[in-house]
Amino acid sequence: MANDTNFGVGPWRQPADYLQIQPVVPFHINEDWNLITRTTIPLMSQARISSAQGRENGIGDIVPILAFSPSHPGPVIWGFGPTFSLPTATDKTLGTRQWSVGPAAVVLIMPDPWVFGALVTQHWGFAGAHDVNRISRFSAQLFAIYNFPDGTFLSSTPRWE
Repeated sequence: MANDTNFGVGPWRQPADYLQIQPVVPFHINEDWNLITRTTIPLMSQARISSAQGRENGIGDIVPILAFSPSHPGPVIWGFGPTFSLPTATDKTLGTRQWSVGPAAVVLIMPDPWVFGALVTQHWGFAGAHDVNRISRFSAQLFAIYNFPDGTFLSSTPRWE
C-alpha cells in the first residue's frame, strides 16, 4: 500500500491524495515457474482543476501486473510478463478512459537486511474513449527497503513516469 499526498495542485492550489492498494500474490505454476501478481487499485481525491469541475473522489484505473519468475532463483530475483490498465475510473478526471497493455519487468536483490530493486512497465493504449489521445506511458519504480530485526522496515520508492 502506498499513499501520495500532493499539496498546491491545480489553479486553486488544493491538496490531492492518492492511496494505492497493491496486493502482491504469488502462485506456484510448476516446479520451474511462479506467477507473481501485483494489482494496483487507486483510491483518489483529485483537486479541483477548473471552475466547472469540483473535487472528485473515487477509484482510478486498475492496473494488474502478471510476472513469471523462476521458482528457484539465484541471488538475483527477476520476473517478466504483461501488464494491463483497465478503464475502471469512477470519473473521467481520475483515469485515462482507455484500455492499455504492455510489458512489465521486475528485478531485485536481497542482501540481508536490505532489499533493492526496480519495477519497469510500458503501457500502450489500444481501445477506449475516442476523444482522447492513445496513451504511451513508461514507468520505472526503484525501491530500497531496510528491514529492522523487530519486523518493521524503512523504505524509499522513487518513481518516474
